[in-house]
Amino acid sequence: MKNTVSRRSFVKQVGAAGIAAGISGISIKAAETKPASDPATEKIRNYKPTMAYRTIGTTGIAASVFSLGAGNIKVDVLSAAIGMGVNFIHTSFHYMNGQSLDMVGKAISGKTDKIYIALKDDFPSIEEALKVLGVTSIDFLMFNRHNAGDLKKELPSIKEKFIAWRGKGLVKFAGLTVHKDTAAVLDVAADAGFFTCVMPAYPPKQVEELAAQRDKLRQKNISILAMKSKGELNADDYVAHIPKVLADKTVSTIIKGVGSLDDLKAWSAAAVSAKTGLLHRIMNGYETAAYHGCAMCGRCEQECPAGIATSDIMRCIRYYHDSERLPQMAASEFRAMGLAQAALRCDGCGKCEAACPQDLGIIDDIKRAQSTLA
Repeated sequence: MKNTVSRRSFVKQVGAAGIAAGISGISIKAAETKPASDPATEKIRNYKPTMAYRTIGTTGIAASVFSLGAGNIKVDVLSAAIGMGVNFIHTSFHYMNGQSLDMVGKAISGKTDKIYIALKDDFPSIEEALKVLGVTSIDFLMFNRHNAGDLKKELPSIKEKFIAWRGKGLVKFAGLTVHKDTAAVLDVAADAGFFTCVMPAYPPKQVEELAAQRDKLRQKNISILAMKSKGELNADDYVAHIPKVLADKTVSTIIKGVGSLDDLKAWSAAAVSAKTGLLHRIMNGYETAAYHGCAMCGRCEQECPAGIATSDIMRCIRYYHDSERLPQMAASEFRAMGLAQAALRCDGCGKCEAACPQDLGIIDDIKRAQSTLA
């Protein structure tokens, strides 16, 4: 019989063990595995025995298993997460209409020695980005690429740019972000001999579909930093899904935007539990509902004869607008990428829907995005 466990009841059940010291007063006993007196823990930034950590590739850097994406974040949530032992934040010059870097900079002021920063390469000036963040170097420079062919062509210039910045002490490690043409892009990244980590869109369907890429990345000692892992799951099903994402240790951390302290507590508790095995005992017999959301695979866009950025439209309307309930962010992204004009080119041929592994009504979603977000 299916055992439906809500976020509230899950946090209640783990409350005896505890997590999130300083917020909920509970803590999962990760310390039993790695006690605070262990010299290895002294090398972990912002180490807390109530948080679990995993090494990213060959970097020697141990990231908290639950980390923050700053596309939608509040200073109080950032500060609370740091208090819980979170030590990794991913941000971008374009997040939150350009306010994300400033917000992250304020949240980590005086605490830069506790945090690793991953930054997309979409800034006009790396020196200005460093100044706003209040750091002297970027720990992980994330090259934002979404087409395997283009990535292959760009690799020499990407490497040249990174090596120049590293020589100046402005960056430390190279990573890659991708949310369409994902499998092919990850294959190129794995063979490049350059990236220490990759950050793919990683909703439930991709956990299943990227098995071959995970194997390849694991062999090359390249870590996955999983973003958009919630996909279109509801909050309770996401709690159950988090340990599935972390079941393969190729995944070093989940990167997730968090809008409330309740979500921070529930989601980080699930992530820490994935290491201790506690979640599986509590959730014995629990089954996540079949996933009917967008796979973020990009096949719809690959088949579009009009060259419409279909996967970007789907991400704006289904993920940001519907699932994350961030209408302003959805509209901002939609407009910034020029998707309103692109959507008008759709003639309803249906090739995108024929390619979709989730049988989604993509044409209707394109129309809905146009009327809702434009």
